[in-house]
Amino acid sequence: MNKLEIVNEIAKGYNNLDSERIEVLAADAIIYESQWVLSSINSKEEVFKYLKHKFEIIKNSETKLFAEIAYFGEEPCIILAQDNKDNKIATLLLEIKNQHISRMDICEVPNWNSLRTIFVNGVETEDGLIFGLKALSLVYP
Repeated sequence: MNKLEIVNEIAKGYNNLDSERIEVLAADAIIYESQWVLSSINSKEEVFKYLKHKFEIIKNSETKLFAEIAYFGEEPCIILAQDNKDNKIATLLLEIKNQHISRMDICEVPNWNSLRTIFVNGVETEDGLIFGLKALSLVYP
Protein backbone atom coordinates (compact mmCIF):
# COMPACT_ATOMS: atom_id res chain seq x y z
CA MET A 1 0.00 0.00 0.00
CA ASN A 2 1.22 3.49 -0.72
CA LYS A 3 0.81 6.40 1.71
CA LEU A 4 -2.42 7.69 0.15
CA GLU A 5 -4.00 4.22 0.25
CA ILE A 6 -3.08 3.93 3.94
CA VAL A 7 -4.54 7.37 4.68
CA ASN A 8 -7.69 6.36 2.80
CA GLU A 9 -8.03 3.25 5.00
CA ILE A 10 -7.61 5.39 8.13
CA ALA A 11 -10.34 7.76 6.89
CA LYS A 12 -12.62 4.76 6.31
CA GLY A 13 -11.88 3.60 9.86
CA TYR A 14 -12.92 6.99 11.24
CA ASN A 15 -16.00 7.19 9.01
CA ASN A 16 -17.13 3.75 10.14
CA LEU A 17 -15.93 4.21 13.74
CA ASP A 18 -13.87 1.05 13.26
CA SER A 19 -10.61 1.22 15.20
CA GLU A 20 -9.61 -2.29 14.09
CA ARG A 21 -9.42 -1.12 10.48
CA ILE A 22 -6.79 1.40 11.59
CA GLU A 23 -5.04 -0.83 14.11
CA VAL A 24 -3.92 -3.35 11.49
CA LEU A 25 -1.97 -0.53 9.79
CA ALA A 26 -0.24 0.73 12.94
CA ALA A 27 3.35 0.22 13.99
CA ASP A 28 3.85 -1.38 17.40
CA ALA A 29 5.53 1.79 18.66
CA ILE A 30 2.86 4.18 17.34
CA ILE A 31 2.56 7.57 19.03
CA TYR A 32 -0.80 9.34 19.36
CA GLU A 33 -0.87 13.00 20.31
CA SER A 34 -3.94 15.15 20.67
CA GLN A 35 -4.38 18.78 21.55
CA TRP A 36 -7.15 17.62 23.90
CA VAL A 37 -5.26 14.81 25.64
CA LEU A 38 -2.76 15.84 28.32
CA SER A 39 0.02 13.43 27.38
CA SER A 40 0.98 11.35 24.39
CA ILE A 41 -0.08 7.73 24.10
CA ASN A 42 2.94 5.63 23.18
CA SER A 43 2.00 2.07 22.35
CA LYS A 44 -0.24 0.30 19.88
CA GLU A 45 -2.20 -1.37 22.68
CA GLU A 46 -2.88 1.92 24.50
CA VAL A 47 -3.61 3.95 21.33
CA PHE A 48 -6.24 1.52 20.17
CA LYS A 49 -7.72 1.04 23.61
CA TYR A 50 -8.21 4.83 23.59
CA LEU A 51 -9.59 5.00 20.02
CA LYS A 52 -11.93 2.05 20.54
CA HIS A 53 -13.35 3.76 23.64
CA LYS A 54 -13.64 7.10 21.83
CA PHE A 55 -15.41 5.50 18.87
CA GLU A 56 -17.83 3.68 21.23
CA ILE A 57 -18.76 7.00 22.84
CA ILE A 58 -19.45 8.51 19.41
CA LYS A 59 -21.50 5.45 18.36
CA ASN A 60 -23.63 5.77 21.50
CA SER A 61 -24.29 9.46 20.93
CA GLU A 62 -26.26 11.19 18.22
CA THR A 63 -23.04 12.63 16.82
CA LYS A 64 -21.96 11.80 13.28
CA LEU A 65 -18.26 11.84 12.41
CA PHE A 66 -16.95 12.60 8.91
CA ALA A 67 -13.36 11.99 7.81
CA GLU A 68 -12.12 13.33 4.48
CA ILE A 69 -8.69 13.23 2.92
CA ALA A 70 -6.99 16.58 2.45
CA TYR A 71 -3.42 17.76 2.02
CA PHE A 72 -1.21 19.66 4.43
CA GLY A 73 1.38 20.92 1.99
CA GLU A 74 2.18 17.83 -0.04
CA GLU A 75 1.33 15.33 2.71
CA PRO A 76 -2.08 13.66 2.86
CA CYS A 77 -3.96 14.20 6.10
CA ILE A 78 -7.53 13.78 7.30
CA ILE A 79 -10.02 16.51 8.10
CA LEU A 80 -12.54 15.51 10.76
CA ALA A 81 -15.99 17.07 10.85
CA GLN A 82 -18.81 16.59 13.34
CA ASP A 83 -22.54 16.27 12.58
CA ASN A 84 -22.10 17.61 9.02
CA LYS A 85 -19.20 17.84 6.59
CA ASP A 86 -18.99 21.63 6.91
CA ASN A 87 -18.48 21.58 10.68
CA LYS A 88 -14.75 20.90 10.57
CA ILE A 89 -13.35 20.30 14.04
CA ALA A 90 -9.87 18.86 13.66
CA THR A 91 -7.03 17.76 11.43
CA LEU A 92 -5.41 14.36 11.75
CA LEU A 93 -1.77 14.53 10.68
CA LEU A 94 -0.14 11.19 10.02
CA GLU A 95 3.38 9.89 9.85
CA ILE A 96 3.74 6.69 7.88
CA LYS A 97 6.97 4.70 7.81
CA ASN A 98 7.52 1.32 6.17
CA GLN A 99 3.81 1.10 5.31
CA HIS A 100 2.77 1.49 8.97
CA ILE A 101 1.31 4.40 10.90
CA SER A 102 4.05 5.54 13.26
CA ARG A 103 2.41 8.72 14.50
CA MET A 104 -1.05 10.32 14.67
CA ASP A 105 -1.43 13.97 15.69
CA ILE A 106 -4.86 15.54 16.10
CA CYS A 107 -5.16 19.30 16.35
CA GLU A 108 -7.69 22.02 15.84
CA VAL A 109 -7.05 24.41 12.99
CA PRO A 110 -8.14 27.94 13.88
CA ASN A 111 -10.02 29.06 10.75
CA TRP A 112 -10.21 26.95 7.61
CA ASN A 113 -10.92 29.76 5.16
CA SER A 114 -8.21 31.90 6.71
CA LEU A 115 -5.70 29.05 6.40
CA ARG A 116 -6.48 28.55 2.73
CA THR A 117 -6.13 32.27 2.07
CA ILE A 118 -2.82 32.53 3.92
CA PHE A 119 -1.46 29.38 2.23
CA VAL A 120 -2.32 30.63 -1.27
CA ASN A 121 -1.89 34.41 -0.96
CA GLY A 122 1.04 34.39 1.44
CA VAL A 123 2.20 36.73 4.18
CA GLU A 124 4.17 39.93 3.68
CA THR A 125 7.43 40.03 5.64
CA GLU A 126 10.53 42.24 5.63
CA ASP A 127 12.09 39.70 3.25
CA GLY A 128 9.12 39.74 0.87
CA LEU A 129 6.04 37.62 0.36
CA ILE A 130 6.12 34.15 1.97
CA PHE A 131 3.73 31.39 0.78
CA GLY A 132 2.55 27.94 1.79
CA LEU A 133 3.45 26.16 5.01
CA LYS A 134 6.07 28.75 5.90
CA ALA A 135 3.40 31.47 5.75
CA LEU A 136 1.09 29.41 7.95
CA SER A 137 3.88 28.86 10.49
CA LEU A 138 4.44 32.62 10.68
CA VAL A 139 0.77 33.31 11.39
CA TYR A 140 0.15 30.24 13.61
CA PRO A 141 3.54 29.51 15.25
